[in-house]
Amino acid sequence: MLDLMQGLENYKVYHYTDLNAFINIIRNEDIVLRATNCLYLNDSNEIVEGVKSVERVIQKKIDVGAFRNYYLSSFCQTSDTLQMWGMYAANGAGCALGFDFSQLQKAYGLSIKCTYGEKEIDEGFKNFYNLNKNGHIVHMGPNHEEEQRRIDANKKQIQDELETNLIITTCLGSKNIAYENEQERRCVVYTDNPLYVKHKVKNGIVVPYVEVHIPKTALREVIIGPTNTSHIAKQSVIHFLKMKGYDLDKVNVTLSKIPYRG
Repeated sequence: MLDLMQGLENYKVYHYTDLNAFINIIRNEDIVLRATNCLYLNDSNEIVEGVKSVERVIQKKIDVGAFRNYYLSSFCQTSDTLQMWGMYAANGAGCALGFDFSQLQKAYGLSIKCTYGEKEIDEGFKNFYNLNKNGHIVHMGPNHEEEQRRIDANKKQIQDELETNLIITTCLGSKNIAYENEQERRCVVYTDNPLYVKHKVKNGIVVPYVEVHIPKTALREVIIGPTNTSHIAKQSVIHFLKMKGYDLDKVNVTLSKIPYRG
């Protein structure tokens, strides 16, 4: 739900993909990831799980269409997971890209740790909602007394803003319990400017997406999938990264340790 890992150093998340996508993600100037419109993701109940939770807990009606301008990139918190290889990385023939999480946050601005299943979603939302509604907001940074007076004078406005943010993160970060093993962390961008939006065709659907540019230094690791563990596969990835100007002293290229033939 809400991201409590702001500023955490040396934390990596992994993007599982096939090698065709890999060579389009890794550019000479920077890294380019796609953020897909949240209404067109794999799970047909995306957004709906969170919207239903908000309705159950605080009886507030939310229009799913209100999220049409949010775009998401998906990352996994684990580096070598059989289910992820099978679903997102060409049945194990692709790769997992390990990114410095702090640099992703700077590029996207918002990250959400997904919550799975009705019970966990409702409990998490209810706890944060009640804390915001009934708790005392305390400023912990510099200029404490001055900032605390400002907070106290604008408490209702601040609570309303926090409630809105809580509803947004709940709706964008809630998933069906069937996806629990993915351990997903989402990075989010918002745009209502059609000039930034591109389109692709997937499964007979025209899917909107935006491109997010990330510094090359964000890439820390490339893991080659378990059905493609030949020496030449690893060599080809290393050669490609060198050609694109990546510092291989800072990017670890390894093979999956999972015994899987596909």
